[in-house]
Amino acid sequence: MGIYRRGRIWYLRTKQGGREVRLAVGPSKRQAELALGKVKTEMVEGRFIEPVKGHKLTFGELAERYLREHSAVRKNEKGRRNDGYLVKQLLPVFGSLRLTAITPERVTGYIMEERTKGLKPATINRRLVLLKHAFVMAKLWGIIRHNVVAEVKQLPEHNRRLRYLQPEEFRRLVEALPNYLRPIVELAGHTGMRLGEILGLRWEAVDLAQRVVRLAQTKNGDLRVVPLNEVMVETLRALMRERARRAEVHPYVFVNPTTRDRWQDVGRAFESAVNRARLEDFTFHDLRHTAASWLVMSGVDLLTVASILGHKDIRMTQRYSHLAPGHRRQAVELLGQALQRPGQVGDVAQGGSPGVEGGG
Repeated sequence: MGIYRRGRIWYLRTKQGGREVRLAVGPSKRQAELALGKVKTEMVEGRFIEPVKGHKLTFGELAERYLREHSAVRKNEKGRRNDGYLVKQLLPVFGSLRLTAITPERVTGYIMEERTKGLKPATINRRLVLLKHAFVMAKLWGIIRHNVVAEVKQLPEHNRRLRYLQPEEFRRLVEALPNYLRPIVELAGHTGMRLGEILGLRWEAVDLAQRVVRLAQTKNGDLRVVPLNEVMVETLRALMRERARRAEVHPYVFVNPTTRDRWQDVGRAFESAVNRARLEDFTFHDLRHTAASWLVMSGVDLLTVASILGHKDIRMTQRYSHLAPGHRRQAVELLGQALQRPGQVGDVAQGGSPGVEGGG
């Protein structure tokens, strides 16, 4: 490892993974010596990124390619919009920086600065996830050799909400809704479907004979079959009859009567109805919590609830476990039965007969 001059330019030479790495520094020998010291430190700490063909690329240029070649190809419309929004938040800080200048320290400093502004951990984490995945793609595309941003850990999130409606509150909400919005909200409350899934629902996905909705475009990208109860079957049948009466051929279930296209957003109308129904701290996504909570409180097991909601990770569903009727009481009763007979815990647990001492 050392420096040398070729013509008027100083270079540094080192090895990484058994391969020789040469980097042009500039006309200053002192600058080359400082660069060599920095590279040595980064190698010891495992943070060295070997510049390859794209070593002059800025994050703004990488982000543009990421949106064009990853988001636009692999994500649905909502995913593309989300990625575009997150990139827009990151560009003022990282856009003009070369990828080699984006270090774990710099990213950590950005996180801390955003926290001091009052941003929630979940908001910062969404940005961090995109930043890190952009570097994953940069490595895949051969722009960088090492993804040092992967070292930065996400913030712990303590802002998860679990707000759900009581049946009487849900009825109040439905009564406060305009007619066009009622079936949309009812479908969310009775199935746990996301707003985007509902607004993007096509008639071809609705199977009233089998009493299911088949969702091909979900947040997780997997096909999900959502069962329909009798209330929702009748609601969708009524919409289908109205569609036939109007001789409509529109593919979407929920159509904006003004634009004659699918609904893009119902936020303002929903918020107004929430206020009229005198509900506090309630969002459309909380209808999904409402469906999950009442499924669990009705005795449906967590795996089934996870399947209905489309949770890939059962930990997402476990947040509702405390609502299961009497499960904790039953558990401690079983424990009491076992512990009131010293020496027979094993027998009771295995269904053994009282009075027969366990071995060992």
